[in-house]
Amino acid sequence: MAIRFATPADIPDLTELGRRMQAISRFRTFDFDEARVKASLALALGEKAERYVILVATDSQQRVVGSLMGTLERHIFSQQLVASVMMFLVLPEARMGGHAVRLLRALEQWCKNRKVVEINLGINSLTGMDSVGQFVRKMRYAKVGENFVKTAGLMA
Repeated sequence: MAIRFATPADIPDLTELGRRMQAISRFRTFDFDEARVKASLALALGEKAERYVILVATDSQQRVVGSLMGTLERHIFSQQLVASVMMFLVLPEARMGGHAVRLLRALEQWCKNRKVVEINLGINSLTGMDSVGQFVRKMRYAKVGENFVKTAGLMA
């Protein structure tokens, strides 16, 4: 099992990983736009690569079983870099194999190399909230807020 940087050749596997994860999360009611996913991944791996990182976890057969995508940002009030986790997925059948720990540690090293002062990681999938929260706290991330959403049907 390995953690490595994604390449354009991984886009089909990452797209399918995203499709599978969307289907088991609160996002399953959203349309899955495969062309948009592939175009966004290509941008993040290409001309926007200085701002994004996409890491992949592979199993012993070199299949992509997990991924973490992060982005660099600056708060409006500071020049210091912060990172945000945009997507963090490990397939259900690959969980408990250490992939999530290794993906997050690889992101932390990538951030350290860029002198990032803070990593933000939110949980908004509604999938395994307790276990994911427990995992994130075990990795020494502090809870600093909450996520809220209002669907279009409730907007006045």
